[in-house]
Amino acid sequence: MHPNTQSTTVSAALHITRDDETMARAIYPVLMDVIRRRASIDLANLALAVRERCPEPEHPIYRLRPDDLPRPLQVLRAFTSPRGYPDMTCVVVKGAAPLTAEDYADPMRAAARAASFDWPSVEEQLALQCDEWRRDFEAGSDHLRTRNSQTNSPKSRAVIR
Repeated sequence: MHPNTQSTTVSAALHITRDDETMARAIYPVLMDVIRRRASIDLANLALAVRERCPEPEHPIYRLRPDDLPRPLQVLRAFTSPRGYPDMTCVVVKGAAPLTAEDYADPMRAAARAASFDWPSVEEQLALQCDEWRRDFEAGSDHLRTRNSQTNSPKSRAVIR
């Protein structure tokens, strides 16, 4: 199966929203910084770091609590996993354990693999994938708007009455 097809299949099952895509784009550079420093970050500090990078009050990070961040992390895994890339989210911790500790037999090894990976080569692929997700949900929104406008048109209202 082609990697793009795998990602589309995984993301379709996940039902990625505009906020998910926006948050994935915002979280990626924060995680790259954490990985470069060979550090870890908890959900509260991840939220603060994203807010520092995205000061626009309409950004979804201002509607989310730190406990909501596992969802966009799952979206990032929907991008990396089908391609065989390391899980960049392994550096996000809850307490002293990785947030997704059950996914790793050896969390330290997962973090080392993420640290040694060539992430700059992936950045453009992630941007293209986010663009594809955005087109997908915009097409879905257009479909809903078209269906709703047809339902609310005078001609269709006459039929509904």
